[in-house]
Amino acid sequence: MHVRKWDWEEGIGKGEMERWHVKSRVEEEQAIGVCVSKPAAAAASAREEVVVRIVSPPPQTPAPAAAGATKGHSGLLSNSKSGHPVLLSSKSGQLVGESKRMKGLFKSKPRTPVDIVRQTRDLLIYADQSSASLSDSKREEKMAELAKNIRELKSILYGNSESEPVSEACAQLTQEFFREHTLRLLIFCLSQLNLEARKDATQVVANLQRQQVNSRLIASDYLEKNTDLLDTLIAGYENTDMALHYGVMLRECIRHQTVAR
Repeated sequence: MHVRKWDWEEGIGKGEMERWHVKSRVEEEQAIGVCVSKPAAAAASAREEVVVRIVSPPPQTPAPAAAGATKGHSGLLSNSKSGHPVLLSSKSGQLVGESKRMKGLFKSKPRTPVDIVRQTRDLLIYADQSSASLSDSKREEKMAELAKNIRELKSILYGNSESEPVSEACAQLTQEFFREHTLRLLIFCLSQLNLEARKDATQVVANLQRQQVNSRLIASDYLEKNTDLLDTLIAGYENTDMALHYGVMLRECIRHQTVAR
């Protein structure tokens, strides 16, 4: 079949034009798809970022109490097992409750009448023999402690506003008082005490003359063996400041018939 040259050229031109139009549309659609996909991808990425931020827990910082405990300060920490707060001590990190319990184990026991008499005797020895070697502050501390002990002895023998004297405690005090010459030390050191302590000491000595242990007056037995103490009391009348105190002690001591003879 014979085809004219211009018809063939025209057909080729139309085919090229159609292919060009198709290619243009494809490229245009691809370009539009790229433009559309970029915002979609950005939105999807933003959604993923939001999801990650919401779902992921915020970074945890150490609790102030835990930081304080690490540095050596006291604070509340949560027990990993029970979840209850636990109070820690300031330095060692041990439980405060445990520390208090340990302190309770080593708590000092109340002193007995015998303990008070023995400590009073030791303080009287300090006052009589070591007065020159002790500093002023140390001596004042010892004398204040001695006055306190004498006041406690008086409270045991006479009782106080809250309780009456206990006979067993008085008996223990009396036995220990005359066992190691505490009476002698008290008489010789009386002038070194302050006025209130002298009054208390005078009342203690006077009361001890009437205390019976197993139906015996221990003071009478002691003075019978230490009659030189009566001479000391008589000589005390020469000191006007001490005359009243020594006089009261002497009158109570000579109530014993064996001593007055």
